[in-house]
Amino acid sequence: MSSPRLTGAVNAQDCSSLNPCAIGCCNKGGYCGIGDEYCGIDCVASCDYEPECSASKPCAKGCCNEYGYCGLGPDFCSKDTCVANCDRKSECDPDDYSDFAESSKCPLNVCCSKFGFCGTTKEFCGKKKVKRSSCSKNGSLNRVVGYYEGWSPDCLCHPFYPEQIPEGIYTYLNYAFASIDPESFEILPASDHEKKLIKRLTGLKDIDPDLKVFIAVGGWTFNDPGITQTLFSDLAAKSEKFLKSTGGRDGLSITLPASYWYLQHFDIAKLQKHIDFFNIMIYDIHREWDLGNKWLDPVLDSYINLTEIENALDLLWQNDIEPDKVVLGLAFYGHIFAVADTSCTEPGYLFVSGDNPGKCSHEVGILLNSEIMDIMDEQNLKSIFDKEAAVKILKFDDTQWLTYDNGDTFKLKADFARKAVDRQVKSLDNSGQAESMQVKKTHQQCKWTNCGIDCPAGWSRVRRTDDGARTDEHMWDLTACSLGQHTFCCPPDADLPKCGWYTHNNGKCNSECPSGYVEVGSDNRHCSNNNDDYQAACCTTDTPSMKIYSQCGWEGKPRNCNGKCPSGKNEVALSTTGSGDVYCEDTSFHYTMNGNVVDDWERRSYCCTEEDDLKWTDCGWRNDIGLADAENVVDDYCYPGYPSEKVRVAIDQHGDGEQLYKGNGDRARCCLPKYITKSKRSYTSAEKSLEDDVKIFSRNLEAFEFFIGNGSIADMSGSLMDEKRLKTRFSPKGVEAIKKVLYGIAFQFTANAIYEEICRKHVVSVFPHLKSSSIRTYLQSSTDWVCRGRSAIVDEIACGLTVYNSKLGNDQYLSCKCDTADCCPSDDPESCSSSEDEDWDLTGLSDVSERSLEKRSARSYPVNLQDNRPGVLVTTWAYMERGNIQPNDPILGEGYKYDDQDNCLNTLAGIIQIPLSRIDNYKIEHVVKLVTPALFLRDAALGQLPSRSRSMMDSPISATFVRQALGPCS
Repeated sequence: MSSPRLTGAVNAQDCSSLNPCAIGCCNKGGYCGIGDEYCGIDCVASCDYEPECSASKPCAKGCCNEYGYCGLGPDFCSKDTCVANCDRKSECDPDDYSDFAESSKCPLNVCCSKFGFCGTTKEFCGKKKVKRSSCSKNGSLNRVVGYYEGWSPDCLCHPFYPEQIPEGIYTYLNYAFASIDPESFEILPASDHEKKLIKRLTGLKDIDPDLKVFIAVGGWTFNDPGITQTLFSDLAAKSEKFLKSTGGRDGLSITLPASYWYLQHFDIAKLQKHIDFFNIMIYDIHREWDLGNKWLDPVLDSYINLTEIENALDLLWQNDIEPDKVVLGLAFYGHIFAVADTSCTEPGYLFVSGDNPGKCSHEVGILLNSEIMDIMDEQNLKSIFDKEAAVKILKFDDTQWLTYDNGDTFKLKADFARKAVDRQVKSLDNSGQAESMQVKKTHQQCKWTNCGIDCPAGWSRVRRTDDGARTDEHMWDLTACSLGQHTFCCPPDADLPKCGWYTHNNGKCNSECPSGYVEVGSDNRHCSNNNDDYQAACCTTDTPSMKIYSQCGWEGKPRNCNGKCPSGKNEVALSTTGSGDVYCEDTSFHYTMNGNVVDDWERRSYCCTEEDDLKWTDCGWRNDIGLADAENVVDDYCYPGYPSEKVRVAIDQHGDGEQLYKGNGDRARCCLPKYITKSKRSYTSAEKSLEDDVKIFSRNLEAFEFFIGNGSIADMSGSLMDEKRLKTRFSPKGVEAIKKVLYGIAFQFTANAIYEEICRKHVVSVFPHLKSSSIRTYLQSSTDWVCRGRSAIVDEIACGLTVYNSKLGNDQYLSCKCDTADCCPSDDPESCSSSEDEDWDLTGLSDVSERSLEKRSARSYPVNLQDNRPGVLVTTWAYMERGNIQPNDPILGEGYKYDDQDNCLNTLAGIIQIPLSRIDNYKIEHVVKLVTPALFLRDAALGQLPSRSRSMMDSPISATFVRQALGPCS
């Protein structure tokens, strides 16, 4: 901001009329400067020089110093030099501004420029770099968060229901949006309809038990002026009351803007302690609001690019936000602009506005992804991939230009997220219904500790039981330890194995384990048989904590280690020292002045039989964990330790190739143990009660049929059932039980097999086609039920077991076709359009309108107001005709259609968008008949109800009032 400071007069003859000053005026003495002494009557060059500021011309930003320059800090704002705006301060202190800065550092730890301004770009930070989190893009995402909007089912095009959300994709779902009662701070849905939607959304947890469902409170206009403007601040002031009103909380997340300008006012470092995660909105950076922004040109640009995403995340990293608490927010809509020049449609050229609202989104500058796909399909368009920004660009209708994300670019951003934020593997076990009836038990395996570390809490040291064991001696091993020793430990939930060192044999070691034992370690330090053999640490395998070990064994022998795994076994480890301290021959070496240096060694193979639930998994070498004597540690020293959740299966004392025999420590082969046993469990008391209720229901189906309205149902023998006896046998608990079972086999993940078994024993035995697989197949292939929700379709099946049994068995079942005299033939729908006045009591009225060929033209009816004066004439509007409807008429979005035309159990109708080409297949519903106003005035004047059975409670309507209301024409 500041310019070089003018320090006073310069040397004589430095300037002249032919050699003007670079800055300031030149006086006749040859000096450069400003003020009357230089720019007055003695000036010879640049006499019209105007300084940037003066006492009468203050700076727009900053202080004005005596030399006419604007800036901040002591050179501009101190009382010795400042002439205007001397109380202004810089945002931050770049070095020596002290009292001339508002703060010593910038908000959010961003950079302070040399001129005292806060920012994040290189103009502020120079070469300073933010330490960014870095992970493999091949990792799994810890969180995938989706927003479900409460208005989604009401869209005229592409309505979207909770049941259509893909299963197994999201770890969190946020319902958008709810409000807060300003008095009680209770969370409030927008309507009873949305309250049901929230219940349907949380019902997805039945399929994915690990799914978490939150409610997003607020929305885009929640803080705008109005009754909710201060709710969040009020809530914060009374947070204890709020939490009590909601029964506490299971989780809390906060959505952050990807902008320093907004974010600088929040202490995100302190917020981090109180939230589950931050959702940072890496979208909506560039939109039509760039128009009129003095800092930004209205140019065609992606809504955000990867560089801007990195910069937004840098704000978090430099405030020590944990990467695993960050979720990148993506949008399933595009940003659309109208270009300024149809010949200039590349990024960087100007736009003049956002596009008109879409027919579904109804918002300027926004098109939903579903709308974009419709446009591409209708116009046979292809998008352009902007690799640098990682977005898709679509151009259409000459002036329309938009950017959006699809599967390709979502993948790029997901890869970016994997690298930028921490991640953990999330496993959804959807392997089958039988899992639910089985008790799964994971068995931990015995293991060696790291050097100098005792057994984990609750675990037990294993005693040494061989003949050479000393009193109270445990299984210890010094292999690869410069400090302490390894201890063999076993978990608390299994019997301890018998273990020992086999066999020393007075130095003539023999590594053969006794029958029923397996090798878990090795030691040749006390052997004197020229490395021909070693002592093996061996343990029995008749306890679950040794089960995986029992599947494995070492191939090869000392001095002949290169044994291969036999058929049927897989190689888990390959080590030059076997399980720890086995001597293997060198295979190559080279000569040096200090003797031979070994280049490579033979390797023993650790081979295992593997089953899905019985094996070592996720195996790898580690050389970075453990303790060591500092005197023995050199550069790149290797530590033979392993993470606490893993088990060591081998130690290699010769490093990993480049560190062979250099004395640089050792490495450990460590694996995750996977041993899971399953057993079928018994019913709980609640499950047994559920089965009993279903059993009673299935044995009294006639009573249920009678209860739901089929009064003529016959019993199994064909005789008419007695009504009183049916009522006695009906069980409401049985109805709820059968619904619970049907819901479970159709939708639930947990406890699925319990419902399967109950259904098989007590439902399928009566209705053979209502197998769980058939029900699920039907629900997957037929999506008409989605708009009503899971509970509604379950109610429908439960109330129509006979119908659905026939339907799923492809048998002839009850038809919904109307075949009475009141029905309209499908081949002649106009035959239904009888007189508009049919079935109406028109006593006292006559149609005096001119006759028209149109059945639904305007009509006039005289009405006697019972005041001995001529009646009033009521003339109606004409009904809307299908042939007069235009393509953009809103009524086309108000079509009604049965959800399932062929399912007479489903009486629900939904609103659809009607193509104009199919308008003849629909009839226009007239909420108010043409004659209704006239009938009302007739009956009101008589003081009677339409039925004539009784009079109105008050006196007849005043004829004078009616005439005055209708005007002079009456």
